[in-house]
Amino acid sequence: MWTVDLGTAATDRDGASTVAIALGRVYMMGAGHVYCLEASSGKTIWKSPFPPSHATPTVDRDRVYVYGSDGRLDCLNAETGKTVWSKDMQRDLGAGKAGQYGYAASPLVLGDLLLVSARVDGGALIAFDKRTGEIKWKARHAGHHQYAFWSSPVVASIEGVRQIIWLAGPSIVGLNPTDGTTLWKYEIPPENEKPGCAAATPVVSGNRIVTQYHPPHARGYTFCLEIKDGKPKVLWKNRTLANWYFSCVGDKGCLYGIDQKPRNFNRDERDIGNFHCHDIATGKLLWSIHGFGQSGKRPVRKTRKLNPAGTFVIADGKIISWGHELVVDEISAKGHNVLSAAELPKRGFRALPVLAGGRLYLRAASGQLMCLDLQEKK
Repeated sequence: MWTVDLGTAATDRDGASTVAIALGRVYMMGAGHVYCLEASSGKTIWKSPFPPSHATPTVDRDRVYVYGSDGRLDCLNAETGKTVWSKDMQRDLGAGKAGQYGYAASPLVLGDLLLVSARVDGGALIAFDKRTGEIKWKARHAGHHQYAFWSSPVVASIEGVRQIIWLAGPSIVGLNPTDGTTLWKYEIPPENEKPGCAAATPVVSGNRIVTQYHPPHARGYTFCLEIKDGKPKVLWKNRTLANWYFSCVGDKGCLYGIDQKPRNFNRDERDIGNFHCHDIATGKLLWSIHGFGQSGKRPVRKTRKLNPAGTFVIADGKIISWGHELVVDEISAKGHNVLSAAELPKRGFRALPVLAGGRLYLRAASGQLMCLDLQEKK
């Protein structure tokens, strides 16, 4: 339908955030700005200067919250792009730098609170008053490092208790939304005598929490916690699914994810992988797709460098993935069936595809935003 060049190719500090869609508008980061575009045409409604960012904008009624790689947090008017309030984690809260890739967790709105993580007091999840920017509480968890600020927090009710699930670097915790106190905590055992990478967002299914962890320069793994009587217990652990930064998706008792090579492989080989379907209750591998990112209608190429894995979303029992190819694949616990596949003029990298109103929004590695019509033609 349209393509907009935002002028920001994917780099260590920028270019991996995706779009937020609300009330016919598209909000996204790019080229040193926050953009508000008309969803039907891609026309720029407004843009506001902002530092590089990997985090996706969060829209809440008439406000948009954006978080930069260096720790700048802005609340903007969704209609005009004007700044309502702003915080600089380093200048205002004394936060440390966030390492090579910076902060990347997207802001989370929960009632009147806005939640972001930062290297404050060694590492903390911070709850701001979303209207004023006033700090309401800080949940500090020691042992943080540069990898502790990529995984976005999620909210869930487990055993009837509303809580914030936060993958906090070398630990995963459940927090009380009222005051940030710890309801439970699981310390992830270190490997290679170093804490690992915590980039993927946890998946919550009932009282089970599934997430990924990557020891440095080694193959990562997926593990599942069961929260029973308010205490975490490892239900299963599986090294056949080793997400590096792609988050898994849970659907109808299944866990879908992309297996990736460890960090010591070259980048072309790290950003490819097999697509797996696991049973959430047991961790059992139900099926997998080799050389994921191809249509499946022709033999898989021998060199896997041509088959980068795509980030993906699930809707209506189908996976929509974009890497080397755009693939729509019907999925269930029993298997999969490729419905459609196409090579686009640009390739995806780390930004999630977004499906809204029958349209698919794709951010290319080279900086373009494309809008495709997926509605059935009659």
